Amino acid sequence: MLNTRCKRTSSSLLVTIKTLIAACLISYCSYADTTIQTIPEQTAPEQTAPEHTAVKQIKTQPTDGDPDRYKKSSPYYFLDKHVSFYFVSKKTKTLTEQQKKNIVLILSIDGGGIYGIIPGMVLEDIENKTNIKTANLFNVIAGTSTGSILASILTMPDGSDTPKYTAKEATNFYYENGGYIFHRSYWQKITSLWGLAKPKFSSKHISKVFNKVYKDIKLSQLLGNVLIPCGTLPDGYPLWLYSEEARHNDQKDFYMKDSILSSTAIPSMFKPYKLQNINKSWHTYATDAGTFINNPTLQAYLYAKAQYPNHQYIIVSLGTGRPKLPSNLRKNSSFKSQGLLEAIIPAIETARKSSSMQTDIQLRMITKEDKSPLLAYYRFNIQHTENEKNSAFNGTDENMIYITNLGRELIASSKDEMESLISILNSIESAKKIAPNHLKHDAK
Repeated sequence: MLNTRCKRTSSSLLVTIKTLIAACLISYCSYADTTIQTIPEQTAPEQTAPEHTAVKQIKTQPTDGDPDRYKKSSPYYFLDKHVSFYFVSKKTKTLTEQQKKNIVLILSIDGGGIYGIIPGMVLEDIENKTNIKTANLFNVIAGTSTGSILASILTMPDGSDTPKYTAKEATNFYYENGGYIFHRSYWQKITSLWGLAKPKFSSKHISKVFNKVYKDIKLSQLLGNVLIPCGTLPDGYPLWLYSEEARHNDQKDFYMKDSILSSTAIPSMFKPYKLQNINKSWHTYATDAGTFINNPTLQAYLYAKAQYPNHQYIIVSLGTGRPKLPSNLRKNSSFKSQGLLEAIIPAIETARKSSSMQTDIQLRMITKEDKSPLLAYYRFNIQHTENEKNSAFNGTDENMIYITNLGRELIASSKDEMESLISILNSIESAKKIAPNHLKHDAK
């Protein structure tokens, strides 16, 4: 009898320990549990307008266009708080007017939930300084998760070949809908066991929002070349949605509301979405692609080379903020004698960061090659500390004000990068007069 009780007790203790470990893992992967009591009114907070002034005095890195300039101050530029940088080939100074006409401009936007406010603000700054809408400025636009929201809204047509929305209007999407999308009723918390048994958020709210925004707009109707990555279940292979392919093949065309519901179906946050093409001849269960390609810049570049061969290219890559580990985990002592619970958080953070950093390193190397067609690579991002109150899945006014201030800080700390970019954009005739889908290419 005693042995039986001991076995039962040991079994129960083991189950409890496993449950606690699972809870820790899922809770961390969900960027902490954010409690929202009520749905805030869908109006922008007072401090939402991206006034391009610093929240506080910021010391900026020297940015002289030298690819190795960061070595002068730090061998690891990606550990600095302000992680904006640019690499510009000397060949940009000797371009002829004809060569400028054929430059392909590429825009890439990271995933990052409500932090999509940050790249939206950077794009607004670019639009204000060039007086050109984003869809008319860039030939190829790629976006992961929240980046796909911005990419698709900015390229939606206004009944013709002109873009319907400005970057400011696209950014307002977050202020107007963030609180509603990331709202959880008390009943949702209980039935999902606070995200342990089911996705943390109901898909009802986000579906309602995207149905209203996109209506019956199709992928094939977006202006220019738009790339949207998704994950798939149960196979687990990446799925890329291409607006150019959709224009030539109904089998690869999708309604945008379905495309964005798929690209933003973040594992553990929203349930996978059943994505099917417009003629309903094919379907899959799709998820957010942020777990394997949160920064789609390299894929956008490779696609542009295939779509526009024998051209030269300029990349603008926008981050959504890079969370850093809590101070206690950044101490050397935290990496000694680690068990599962101690090691899992640094391991997940390393995996999330290293993919994006590797993309930066690869593109920097490509830019520095003598015969590289990549003339310039601009990356705008900022490091910050993420916790319960400023989670990527917290749509409260307080959090959106915090993110807006981060965006202002990024813009203020990246003046040299922005000035260099605007100078190049204003010198490219195609960026001023030729719409993205009018540039000649050899699409297959």
